[in-house]
Amino acid sequence: MSNKIKFGIVGHTLLGFGTDIVTYGFAFLASIVVARALGPVGRGAFAIITMLNQYLVSMLQFGMGAVAEMQLAKKEYSLRAVHSFTILFSVLAGIFAWLLFLILSPWLFQSFLRNMDRRFCWMAVGLVPLVLYSLLGGKILVGMNEIPALNLFKIIRGFWNLSGFVLLVLVFPLGLTGAVSVWMVETIFLAVLQGWWFFKLSGWRLELSPRIIRESCSFGWKVHFAFLPAAAIMQLDSFVLNFFNGPQSVGLYTIANNVAFRISFLFNSMLTAAQASVIGRAEADSKKLVRRLIRHSVFAAGMIAIFLCLTGPFWMLWFYGKAFVPSAGPLAILSFGVIAITVTNFLSVYVVGQLRKTRFSALVNWGSFFLGLCLYFFLVPRFGLLGVAWASLLISIARVIGYLWLLRWVSLPSISETFILRLEDFIFWRKKIHSFWERWAVRSSVV
Repeated sequence: MSNKIKFGIVGHTLLGFGTDIVTYGFAFLASIVVARALGPVGRGAFAIITMLNQYLVSMLQFGMGAVAEMQLAKKEYSLRAVHSFTILFSVLAGIFAWLLFLILSPWLFQSFLRNMDRRFCWMAVGLVPLVLYSLLGGKILVGMNEIPALNLFKIIRGFWNLSGFVLLVLVFPLGLTGAVSVWMVETIFLAVLQGWWFFKLSGWRLELSPRIIRESCSFGWKVHFAFLPAAAIMQLDSFVLNFFNGPQSVGLYTIANNVAFRISFLFNSMLTAAQASVIGRAEADSKKLVRRLIRHSVFAAGMIAIFLCLTGPFWMLWFYGKAFVPSAGPLAILSFGVIAITVTNFLSVYVVGQLRKTRFSALVNWGSFFLGLCLYFFLVPRFGLLGVAWASLLISIARVIGYLWLLRWVSLPSISETFILRLEDFIFWRKKIHSFWERWAVRSSVV
């Protein structure tokens, strides 16, 4: 038997969680640097520029991340075939994004992008293929179960951003131009580095076949149709807030939203490590695993939410300064939304990857899309910052309820098994963590 240690879900979760703690620290420090240097207005403008890119990427990825992950997890195609198709798709999606923005830009600059620098907006559109390629590359790594490599790319990205922002925003106070430049260079560098790594593993020759194109587009469109409304409504909040209140409110909301997002990102380490098992196991075992993961995530996220709700104003004043203290209100609301987002992520992987019921996700996401439109355009004009935070929370809760209803997990025993910790959970994780450290000690002694 090989001496190489295969960590499995527990090991990859712990390593991923540790990596996310490090990258969260980088992102947190970078956020402080940018916020204090640019102020609420500049921070809001920078957020809108980067979100324009992210919004287009989310709308145009056509479920290819889920497809690549599934194809490699189930070993249906080689890395070379999946990577080659990823390159082709990213280029075509980038061209389509440029044409789409060219058509819609006159209207967008009068509404959701008003008061924004047009040069930076066009640059954000131009970076769509590189950002999309990096996003799909992360999914490829998950499908290959190459979690250590994924963690390495996360650390590189976090360190690069922090160093760049300190250099171009603090040492050389270039303001918004410096912040956008750091983001642009980081995007190009990470895409090139990731591409080099994939080519090194799979060879430098591309491999495209009609079969992988046909199957990827067929299943990818089903996934995309299911998740398109979720992507559309998830990032619409800042654009609606900019439309009604301007970039200053966006800057305040962005700080709160970024903190909440980073918290939810910590739980993604568990989701990332478990995805291959959730998809590849038998249905009964997969269901049991998902419920166990949800129980632990809900408990941990709930404790964090209560803590931030009680201490939010203090942290905002201490880290970001007096100008960002109003962000504490949205942070308190959004921190509870992290619980619902975490549950939704686990349920969506189970529904799409294991059950292959993309129609369930389609129903949930399209329902939340129309609910979100009503909530955003009703609450934001009336309540501003708090309105957009409450709308986001209600949308997240509605999605969880929708999944539970469609899965028929609405009985009291099902709800208890899904959300309430049991004694067996503590025993299970105590044994797993103890076993992990024993294996780590053996590996260290061998090395």
